Amino acid sequence: MKVPGCIDALFFRDKVERDAAIADREALERAINFAAAKVGIRNNYVVGPAALDEWANVLENLPEEKQNYMGNSYVGACVCEGRFMCAEFLKRLSKKHLGKQSKHLQKAAESYEKGWEFMKEFIEPFPSNSKVR
Repeated sequence: MKVPGCIDALFFRDKVERDAAIADREALERAINFAAAKVGIRNNYVVGPAALDEWANVLENLPEEKQNYMGNSYVGACVCEGRFMCAEFLKRLSKKHLGKQSKHLQKAAESYEKGWEFMKEFIEPFPSNSKVR
């Protein structure tokens, strides 16, 4: 989805050498902290699971004439894409780290994949989201 005024791409010129196991663990820890809203939060913003509750409250209770069509379309597309990326990230980790960890990572990936499928249905009616997975 192309949003006006946003970054289209990021490029990295130099390859960074890292221990893959350490990098995976750090990435997973950052992802867990982000999902649990254990990150810096700007004033007047809601993040993590509470953000979805806030959005649902707005969708259900704000009068139709005050709803922001583009905003709801954009948030839906972002949530959909985020669920997809989370599922793929967790699937990749589950294939790299075998054993008990793999089963937990795969189960989490399946949950995000279900969320992605649900969000694809939500964003389908918005024409601006026609190119989102």
